[in-house]
Amino acid sequence: MIRFRTNFIATIFTYSCLALAFSACSDKLIDSLNPEIQATQPFSSNATSGIIICSTAECIQNAMQNALPGDIIRIEPGVYTGSTSTSGNSNARFYSVASGTSANPITIEASDASNKPVLQGSSISSKNVMHIKGGYWVIRNLDIRTGKKGMMLDNSDYTKILNCEVYDIGEEGIHLRDGTSNAEVTNCYVHDTGKLTNKFGEGIYIGSDKGKWSTYIKECDNNLISNNRIGPGVTAEHIDLKEGSSFNIIEHNIFDGAGINDQTNGGLSFMDVKGNNNITRFNCGFQNANGLLLNAFEIHVKVSGWGENNTFTNNHIKFSSNNSSSYIVSNPNSVNTTTAGCNVRVPSGNVSSSSVGSATCNSNTTPINCSLEGGGVSISSVSASNDDGNVPANTLDGDLVTRWSSNGSGQYITYDLGSVKSISSMKIAWYKGDQRNSYFKIRVGATTSSLSTVYNASTTGSSGTTLQLETYDFNQVSARYVRITGFGNSSNAWNSVTEVEIW
Repeated sequence: MIRFRTNFIATIFTYSCLALAFSACSDKLIDSLNPEIQATQPFSSNATSGIIICSTAECIQNAMQNALPGDIIRIEPGVYTGSTSTSGNSNARFYSVASGTSANPITIEASDASNKPVLQGSSISSKNVMHIKGGYWVIRNLDIRTGKKGMMLDNSDYTKILNCEVYDIGEEGIHLRDGTSNAEVTNCYVHDTGKLTNKFGEGIYIGSDKGKWSTYIKECDNNLISNNRIGPGVTAEHIDLKEGSSFNIIEHNIFDGAGINDQTNGGLSFMDVKGNNNITRFNCGFQNANGLLLNAFEIHVKVSGWGENNTFTNNHIKFSSNNSSSYIVSNPNSVNTTTAGCNVRVPSGNVSSSSVGSATCNSNTTPINCSLEGGGVSISSVSASNDDGNVPANTLDGDLVTRWSSNGSGQYITYDLGSVKSISSMKIAWYKGDQRNSYFKIRVGATTSSLSTVYNASTTGSSGTTLQLETYDFNQVSARYVRITGFGNSSNAWNSVTEVEIW
């Protein structure tokens, strides 16, 4: 690992890197005296911090283990399989006990946001992929996959997990544990968890079961879970708020119910709330024809004095059928301190069980419109150059069966965000996406007459391997209009999109 001082006076080598071959520590030398780099890199003011650029798993591991406040660990595109023999912990592939500070957090991120590096284990049956036991980290633009657990934060106050994808996990995807508070999980995509043990396959898990309170600090408080997409393929609750956790905010998330199947523990809801004073608002949930999904949100009392004073407002849940026994908010407990209001169910039916009180909410505020919200930023409207009766609005209805279609190279579909917003990613699901490659460009701009290309797959195309949303990252830009221009597919000249999200 090569560490660069932010005062640009000297290049220093950490002791751990001297024990490794140079190529295993760092694969790229940054000229710290280059004025272009000085001008563009977000250096910390801490004189001992630096930028470490890695393109080997060993470099990442050593940079994490020896991180100093203000360090920026940048990972080149690639797939990195961590070994526990070099990670510093026998149960984690990538591990650290280091802490940043409020002024100088430790950052680990992709060097290219449009080409995220993959950090992975070798099996879903053992080890955490990433485990951090310190506070003030920023974890950004990484793919985490193929481990027993995805990302574990212990005693990791004020850590931020941003724009990461976590998938192919044996148990839970992201776990905030052992007193982790004031942390944030934002703009992440968590899917295909619980592949080893479905009852432990939570998407995001906050706190610890009462049986673990003697091992871990139970208070995991004031965390923000925002603008994430959770599911499909999450086998247990999408978010599990444990007894002992309080004052967490769950907002603007998208829950995809396809794959929920924890019939052992009864984890058949988007959320299970057992803590106190938590707020759940402005979320969208889709049953997606999963008949095992019982309710959207459930309250449970595992410990006396917990499972109280939780509020659910302005959520929008789309059930696949009008199941008379299902609720948006279900509270089977005799303690009537759960409140709810301004929630919308489609189709109409039960909203809250009888033991749920009324929450104070602004009834003049239009509940989140899930047909236009999608994941990430809100979308005001959608239009297209043409269609065959499969209209543009179908790409925003949360249903992978419906689609927009138009025949011919150069046909396009345009999304109006309502105002100029900062975006860095688009997720697109393609009709017959598991059978063919769709060719396209993503163009953005402040007006429809000033669009520029930020992602070009006009010759490479989509993966051709999935019907689910595929993620296309690009450098962050400010734009109001986002356009997909299609150039047919590997079978014919049709352009067909089933679902879109903009992040």
